[in-house]
Amino acid sequence: MVEFADQTFDFVMTVCYQARQTCPVSPGVHEALAWGYEDPAAAVGSEDERRQVFRRVFTQLGERIHQFVIVTERQPV
Repeated sequence: MVEFADQTFDFVMTVCYQARQTCPVSPGVHEALAWGYEDPAAAVGSEDERRQVFRRVFTQLGERIHQFVIVTERQPV
């Protein structure tokens, strides 16, 4: 996040717990959220099984982002 060090953000989301542990402090961030998801890059199995993991995480993230947008539109930052 060095390239963003002089910028401020209302929200920063990490999408795996490893990222949260690696980058626990985000200066200039109003609120940091840790959204833990399975790492699809670490999926094992056949190509189809790995693709299913990517799709599942993609869908989960899409749903979470949709919910986040609805909630944040209702509240002032």
